[in-house]
Amino acid sequence: MKKSAIVLGSLAIALGAALGCTVTPGDRATTPSETSAEPEGKEPLPSVTAERVGEESTGEAPAAKRKAFHDMTPGERMSLMKNVVLPEMKALFEEHNRKSAKDFSCKTCHGSRAAQGNFEMPSPELLKLDPSDGFADELKEHPNGTKFMMEHVVPTMAKLLGEPVYDPETHQGFGCFGCHTKVDS
Repeated sequence: MKKSAIVLGSLAIALGAALGCTVTPGDRATTPSETSAEPEGKEPLPSVTAERVGEESTGEAPAAKRKAFHDMTPGERMSLMKNVVLPEMKALFEEHNRKSAKDFSCKTCHGSRAAQGNFEMPSPELLKLDPSDGFADELKEHPNGTKFMMEHVVPTMAKLLGEPVYDPETHQGFGCFGCHTKVDS
């Protein structure tokens, strides 16, 4: 789905940038967490909750579901990104690695193009991913960051965008390639 790809791309950029990933042409990205071990006994990050995504937590199903991102007008998308996604994702990344999320902004995910108002996703500035091996390379090279993305960033971003999490059987939903591009084959 073309719209899902745009959304997925946006997420990937944000995620890579929030983790402090840097990429130069021909190189693989590195993150601060790759150079320092995660302390033993670190508490797992919280899952997405109604409170974390700005909904009332009443124990009952919400009366009206927010419009899916791909169904929003450009103004609604900008408002959601600025007022919901940016603060929510910044908080999530700060919980994971406060230091690397210190300067979390639109540029974190959307790259340098954001300064010119270009928020198209996926971002070529984020770490390029190789799905051919089930992300084994990424899990080996960046275990903490990859697990954080898979277990926390993707589901949170999908929820914030009103999209289901990517389903590899149907190829529908929000996943890694909403933000990241694939390595060249």
